[in-house]
Amino acid sequence: MVSFCVITFLCLPVSYGTASSFFQNNMISEKDYATVYVDDDFNESTPGWQIDHFDRIQDGVIAVSAKGTVQVYAGTYLENVMLDKPLSLLGESNTTTIIDANSAGSAVYVSMDHSIVSGFLIRHGGSCSVGTGIKIHAENTLITNNTFLFCNNTALLIAECGYNTIFGNTFLRNRDAITLSYGTNNTITNNLFIENEAGMQFRFFSNGNLVSENCFRNNLRYGININTSESQSWCNDSRFYHNNFFENPVHARDTCTNFWDDGYPSGGNYWDEYTGVDAFSGTNQDQPGADGIGDTPYDFPCEHAVDRYPLMFPYGTIPTVLSLNITGGIGVHYRITNIGEVDAENVLFSFSMEGGLLARINITRTNSVSILTPDTEMIGSGLPIGFGRILIQVTAQATNAQKVTKTAEGFLFLFFVSL
Repeated sequence: MVSFCVITFLCLPVSYGTASSFFQNNMISEKDYATVYVDDDFNESTPGWQIDHFDRIQDGVIAVSAKGTVQVYAGTYLENVMLDKPLSLLGESNTTTIIDANSAGSAVYVSMDHSIVSGFLIRHGGSCSVGTGIKIHAENTLITNNTFLFCNNTALLIAECGYNTIFGNTFLRNRDAITLSYGTNNTITNNLFIENEAGMQFRFFSNGNLVSENCFRNNLRYGININTSESQSWCNDSRFYHNNFFENPVHARDTCTNFWDDGYPSGGNYWDEYTGVDAFSGTNQDQPGADGIGDTPYDFPCEHAVDRYPLMFPYGTIPTVLSLNITGGIGVHYRITNIGEVDAENVLFSFSMEGGLLARINITRTNSVSILTPDTEMIGSGLPIGFGRILIQVTAQATNAQKVTKTAEGFLFLFFVSL
């Protein structure tokens, strides 16, 4: 599989309320909110230093009042953050506001009900079987608009709790993206799962959850895994529908009793390996005329689970996803690929290389294309001549896709580049 780095932009047809409306819906008043600010560039010369301005997220959490807001600006925060009061933890951007657990413990641990975590890049959570990206041991928590990257254990753990909402997040190249352990009545919707070992794992009596309008793509083992022989428990009565499954070795495994469609005419899920036809309609798929639903069920291999109403086309608007790859050899070669399902529009990209002996190498190039269709790529290269260490950076963005950046360090010997 070609290695790439990707950040995604979700554009999906479900509208959720703001953080404020989430609190209102859970009967928490806003009138006593206090706000504190965190920036890793703040210091002793910053007005409000150590009062309502901090350089560490945990210091802001300690200082803010219950039901308050911790506003975190772009930066990299090497922390294990504990939320032990109801509050809103809001990052400036899920590409530039980074909580890095440094492979030791959880990046964020939510232990109090009615909290929100939004707008962060969560990375390097956990080590082997210890720690996570975000661990939730609370109820009525909203996790939204975050990117989870390179978490060594599970990116998001929902443990012994329920009634949480996981909406509009991206899970990329983690071991397991979401694990539920005694997790009940949670709502997991409008998320993107890509190149994780498993998209979702269900463990230990995780019952009655809703998993809808997510996209599972290129995960290395499973899209969704519900396996009683592994979890040693039953995980029943969850509902899975309007999800899209692409290019997973096993899209979904379910040895328990769950529901894989929303009935007729709402339908079930899109499975890219489904080979059925659509010539009929109706509850029993026996009435003349196509309806966008396969005429025969999608049966899970070797299991009794079934999607009675598989969708013939992907549900909703599939994210536009740009990926980058940099390779060496004779010169430097880079590749920008649209791995989404819709055209990337007005694609801008740049290539830079600097370093070498006496820092004499300084190359910058920019270019653009109006349309990059799905599964197509742009290829470029640079041929420096010199000696020494070099730094290479490629960026790409589109009108309907967020900026992607990949950086590589290498060594240049004449015109040969080793990365």
